[in-house]
Amino acid sequence: KMEQMEALLPSLRYLSIYDCPEIEYFPEEGLPSGIQSLVSCDLWLWKAHEWPESGIWINSPPLTNLSIDGINELESLPKDWFMPSLKSLELCSMKNLKMLSYSGLGNLTSLENLKISFCIRLLSLPEDWLPTSLTTLEITYCHLLQLLPNTRLPASLTTLAITHCYLLQSLPNAGLPVSLNAMRIEHCSLLKPSLEWGRGEDWPKVVHIPFILVDFGIVP
Repeated sequence: KMEQMEALLPSLRYLSIYDCPEIEYFPEEGLPSGIQSLVSCDLWLWKAHEWPESGIWINSPPLTNLSIDGINELESLPKDWFMPSLKSLELCSMKNLKMLSYSGLGNLTSLENLKISFCIRLLSLPEDWLPTSLTTLEITYCHLLQLLPNTRLPASLTTLAITHCYLLQSLPNAGLPVSLNAMRIEHCSLLKPSLEWGRGEDWPKVVHIPFILVDFGIVP
C-alpha cells in the first residue's frame, strides 16, 4: 500500500512508476520525505481531465525531477502549479494535451530543463510561457504544433532543440536570445527553408548562434 511508503522506505530518493493502470490515488500525506525525483508513466489517476488535488503535490517534499508520460486524459496542465524546487520536467505522450499555460509553467521558478515530446494534439504555445531560469528546451514529435510564441524565449536559454514538428513554419518574431549557443532542428520541413544560410527569412534570428544543426548538417 502506498500509504506505508514512508515507514517502509524512509531512505527512498528516486521513484519510478510504470504500467500500473489500477493505481487510483497517491497517499494524502504525500511521498516519503527524502524523495527527490518522481517518474510516472501510464498512470490512470486523472480520468476526470483534471489535475489531482492530491497530497502528492501538496504534502510531498520538494521534487527536483518530474516526468509525466502517457497520461492521455489531461487536456491542459494546472493553472496554478507551484513547484519551486523543480529543475527538470518532461511531458511525454500526453495525447490529448492541447495547451500549456504561463500560470502553470511560469511558476516553476527553478526549472532549467524542459522536454515536450509526443504531445500530438498540442497546437501552439502561449506568450511568455517559460520561466526565466530555463536553460534547455526540447520540443519533439509534436506533429500539430504550428506556432511558437512571438515573444523572445528566456534570456537564460542556452540550448534549443525542435524535431519532428512538421507544421511549424517560423521561429518567434522577437528572435532568439543572445545566450543561445546551440540549436538543433530536425524533420521540420516547413521551418527548414527559413533557416537557409544568408537567405532564409529566419536567418537574422539565428545568425548569432555559434552552433546550428539542421537535419544533421551543420549550418556555416
